[in-house]
Amino acid sequence: MDLGRRLASIQGYIELLQALARVHGAFEEVFARFDWTQLQIDLEGRKRTRWLAEDLTALATSVARPTSLAVAPENLFEALGALYVLEGSTLGGRIVFERATALQGISRRHGARFFYGHGQRTGLLWREFLAVLERSAAAQSVEADFVERGAVRAYAEFVSHLSEAW
Repeated sequence: MDLGRRLASIQGYIELLQALARVHGAFEEVFARFDWTQLQIDLEGRKRTRWLAEDLTALATSVARPTSLAVAPENLFEALGALYVLEGSTLGGRIVFERATALQGISRRHGARFFYGHGQRTGLLWREFLAVLERSAAAQSVEADFVERGAVRAYAEFVSHLSEAW
């Protein structure tokens, strides 16, 4: 993944957004299969594919359709591990936001909504998510194993899909 190259031009940036839309969309579709209320997670409030769609539309390009995952989470705790990867990416997204907005015409309101993420609330939401993760993983070691497996698989999915795009 050559992120620097993707952030060197509008076309490269669009390709990055499309790759992210494919993989985020796939995970969000899978996440919809699980009941997140038992973990007290507002999944709807954490979805970000709508921001990718806004960005791609603002850049006058089509929105990439979700891909299929090599190995989808099989239970809520594997899905929680996968969500850990997606939620953690909001932290790195703040760095990418700074680089992306250096491109001409890209701003928080035009093409960089996804990387802006939750803005000032990003850190707070991350800490809230970690608290849920710690509570659920501490409940049973079996659940912790599922969480870990889900995170490892989700990270591998991102590496695979983003590498294919480049």
